[in-house]
This record gives sequence, structure tokens and C-alpha cells, in this order.
Amino acid sequence: MDPDRRFHVLIGAPLLVDHLPEAPCCVIDADQDQLDRLEQDLAARPHAHGCELHCAVLARQADAPIDWYRFNDRRWDGTLSFSAWPGGRPNLQLQDRSTRVGIELSALLDGLSMRVDAMQFLTVSVGQGDPLAVVEAGGAWLDRIEALQLTAPAAETCWAQLLEARLQPLGFKRSRDGALVWKRTTAAMQRLCNKQLEHQRNSLAEERDELKRYLQEAHAATAELERRHQEEMLHLKLQLE
Repeated sequence: MDPDRRFHVLIGAPLLVDHLPEAPCCVIDADQDQLDRLEQDLAARPHAHGCELHCAVLARQADAPIDWYRFNDRRWDGTLSFSAWPGGRPNLQLQDRSTRVGIELSALLDGLSMRVDAMQFLTVSVGQGDPLAVVEAGGAWLDRIEALQLTAPAAETCWAQLLEARLQPLGFKRSRDGALVWKRTTAAMQRLCNKQLEHQRNSLAEERDELKRYLQEAHAATAELERRHQEEMLHLKLQLE
């Protein structure tokens, strides 16, 4: 399959370029230092399909204050404190807690420098933060998500049931092998494809109508110039006589 058919959104930066998907992607992470390390690796080993980095915390509402927890193991960094995990984690230590200003996923994707084609579907991998922010604040991009995966520790306990309740009405089904992967059903994907094709046809029709109006205006302007030219020539001829 053509890797450029999909656009990947990774929430939580990988350590190395090797861990990026073989496709165009956007990496979102709350830790600028981690993004800087990945950017250095990208400078040495460019990603063949393009990769854009953003330091941000996703939220369900724009500009919402988000409590952000950082631990000695960055895999656990996010919006959940120790109390959210049954049984606790004896080797895990809280390094700091801060308040971040959240951004909606739709706003971040709308502002990408990379071009995401209208026919590209999204694969979203959530390894950090609140996965419900993807659903609640995905905007029009939500309709283009083909698959969503949870990769954060304890995601089954903390997020799976809540996410299932939100994704199932949208035409997603969880993987049968128990993996934390939700994909749209074939019927749902067909509806999305038809919707995108209809949108593309409408856009082409609008461009055609706009071009037609432009040509009509250009033709009218040319006819008016020709009329004025003929009048001036007639006036000049009368003066010479």
C-alpha cells in the first residue's frame, strides 16, 4: 500500500527516527527537550516522507488549563496522577507537576506547515496525555481518522472503556486480539470515502463555476474595449474628414 495514503499523528515523541512510521507524520509532545533530541536525529537522518514536530498538550477544549505530571519514567508523563493507577507504581517518582494550556487537535492540524491531502486518512497513536481529547476536539479531522491506537502504560485500565464508548458510535471497532487499536469498519470507511469524493466533486464544480465566471467577465471586458476602440476610431475618422 502506498505509505503516503495515510498521515500519521503521534502523540508522544519516539526516541529515534527509526521509530517513526514509514509515512508522512506529525509528532506532538509536551516535552520540548524530547522533541529537540528527535529533531537532532532527523537532521542527521531525514525522514523520507516528512515529519513535523509540535510541543503541545492536547485538550478537549481550547485554552483549557491542564494539570501535567512528569515522572522519572517519561512513558508515564501525562494528565494522570498516582491516584489514577490501581495498585500504584513503587519505582515511579513524580518529578514535577505543572499547569499547561491545552490546544485542540483540530487547531493544531489546521496549522500544520505540511500539506495533508484531502484524500489522506489519519492514523493516530496516543502514547501521552488524554486520548479523549482526540475525539472531543478533533473537529472535521475526526471524520478522517481511520485508526486510533493507545500505547501509553496502563491505558487499558485508565482509558479503554471510556474510549470505546466514544468510538463505537462513530463506526470504530476494537481489534479482536485485544490490542488497544480501534479501526473504522469497512462500511464506515466506505461512507467516509464517498463523503470525501463528494466534497472533492463539489470543490471541482465550484472551481469550474469560478473559472466560467472569470472567462465571462474577461469576454465582457474584451468586448467593451473593442467597442470603445471602434468609437475612438470613428471619432478620429470624423475629425480627419
